[in-house]
Amino acid sequence: MISGTPSTPGASGGPANDKAMSLAAMAAGLGGFVLLQVVAWLRAGGVFEYPLDDVYIHLAIGEQIARGGYGVNAGEPASAGSSPLYPFLLAPLAGSSLHRFLPLALNLAGLAVACWIWGRIVARAGFGRRTGLALAVLGPLGLNMAGVAFLGMEHGLHAAASLAVLLGLQRFLDEGRIDPIFVAGVVLAPALRLEGLALSGAALLVVLIAGRWRAALVMGAFAAAPVAGFMAFLAQNGLEPVPNSVSAKLVATSTLAHLSWLEATLAGLAYNVMTLPGVILVAVAAVAGWAGRRAGGSWRVMSSALILAIVAHLAFGQMNWANRYEHYIVVAALAGLILILGRAAPGRWWSAAVPLSAIVVLGGYYNSDVLTDGTASPRALHLQQAQMAHFVRTELKQPVAVNDLGRVSYANPHYVLDLWGLASPEALATRLSRPARGWAGPLMAQHNVRVALIYDRWLGRAVGETWVKLGKLRLDGVSKGFIAEQAVTFYATTPKAAREVAPSLEDFAADLPEGATFSSSEFTEAGGLGS
Repeated sequence: MISGTPSTPGASGGPANDKAMSLAAMAAGLGGFVLLQVVAWLRAGGVFEYPLDDVYIHLAIGEQIARGGYGVNAGEPASAGSSPLYPFLLAPLAGSSLHRFLPLALNLAGLAVACWIWGRIVARAGFGRRTGLALAVLGPLGLNMAGVAFLGMEHGLHAAASLAVLLGLQRFLDEGRIDPIFVAGVVLAPALRLEGLALSGAALLVVLIAGRWRAALVMGAFAAAPVAGFMAFLAQNGLEPVPNSVSAKLVATSTLAHLSWLEATLAGLAYNVMTLPGVILVAVAAVAGWAGRRAGGSWRVMSSALILAIVAHLAFGQMNWANRYEHYIVVAALAGLILILGRAAPGRWWSAAVPLSAIVVLGGYYNSDVLTDGTASPRALHLQQAQMAHFVRTELKQPVAVNDLGRVSYANPHYVLDLWGLASPEALATRLSRPARGWAGPLMAQHNVRVALIYDRWLGRAVGETWVKLGKLRLDGVSKGFIAEQAVTFYATTPKAAREVAPSLEDFAADLPEGATFSSSEFTEAGGLGS
């Protein structure tokens, strides 16, 4: 049994110190966010865009939710997003000109909350004022809070919920009370990202061991309810309980597709621990284990819970992918380490130097990515996916097949066939079954789709023998940033379809913004467009 009494006199900061640290953290995080937006806007030539096409997948789902459906195509349920809650947060304002900016607003608010909680955690760790201010300011920048919020996805909100779990745990262990912020974090973390179950579960284990089993069971039920409800909702709509987006990413590389579950888990673990964030997480787990034993009592249990959450992500989670998937556990791990070290070695210079060193190292790693590729991505997305969307909506005006789903499906009344499979279970199952060349043909015919816009390196085997290559949309001397490929190939399924599309392509090619070009030199069979 562990107690809920303060383990270090004065460990909790006073209200003034809490406020100062939170304001400093918010100033740093929000300042970094604004800087990234301004740099990206300037690099994009005065055009606002998100760095990731995935944002538009959630927006498209939000559109369908607002209309009473779920997915990216009207009347066709699809689990193209892996977050149970985020698409529902994007349902308001659907159909209005403001809808596209809703992820921006939500991430700005989520970043402010995350920074506020980070400042509270630092203040309550019991470090000196100058050391605390250094941690408060460097944390949001070095741990990529501003950079992840800049992406426009749900991961920044998930990090805020994860920090709420840590702050709630601190209050529980020091004061013996379960605050609303603790309950909110435990419930919202898995609702925003399924990975949140690990951290919430670990936190509830601490509450259970403390003898508050009723509170642990009630909170656990509320935390599991959104996930169970989401899976039941998918099943009720004829979908698999695990979202397509999760299934597709679990086997995203052909090297893992043939492995057993255990082999794939071990391979994923080996990869994760070899990344720099993975190395830092392993080091944090080791230091947290030592510090927890030194602090003793309740903090030893908390360190074990933190290690459990870290191991769970390293074994079953993902790293990289624009540095967003590991974000919640990196932020939570450093926040937990700061709290534990503050109890284990109060007043020792190295107790703050350890997390500060990790934050500085991670800051160099993350910020080099987000300042270069991250701020280049909005321009690349505007020149590639946004131009594809413009072509489909204003020129093609018919169903289309793609493998980069978001921008083309958003605010598009025409059917979009997702050959990668996030929004199409049939396409995902076919693609993962090692099919023969030309496997996309029957799916295209089934949905009356005659034009495909795809990355050849991703879906070259999907192309049918009779397809006509219409040309390629290329980024011309432009960094692709986080965008997957420099060029998208346009195909028609038959020469007749190619001839009918030719006039639309001519208009499209003539109206492209600077930095994007459409090359039709390979288009010969359709008898149009010339070179």
